[in-house]
Amino acid sequence: MGREAGRRSRIAFAAFGAIVLLIFLGNFDRAIFLYERAALALAPSSERASAYGERHFDAERPAFYDIARAEYFYEKAVELDDQYPYAHHQLARISFLRGLRVFLHDTIAGNEKRFPEMAR
Repeated sequence: MGREAGRRSRIAFAAFGAIVLLIFLGNFDRAIFLYERAALALAPSSERASAYGERHFDAERPAFYDIARAEYFYEKAVELDDQYPYAHHQLARISFLRGLRVFLHDTIAGNEKRFPEMAR
């Protein structure tokens, strides 16, 4: 067994143990994310990274919706293949949503200063 294969099997064993522990402790969300990261580390591909990113960026599945995780996986997809379809597009959408959130926060804060009677 080569050095790389040995390293990957140690990573897989450690990740499996951590996933079992997290499931036992009831932290399923963290266990899923750890599984996805371990699977991507063991078998890296843009397709896998993009599929995980899509899972976390799909508003129709709110249990998995997490913009930070989606961004992580789309960045991994680009890292593995800079020309992977739609990865840059999805990262641009995430960037837009983050910017919109900052804009709305600043707008609301500005309105509260100008109209203190409307503040909560």
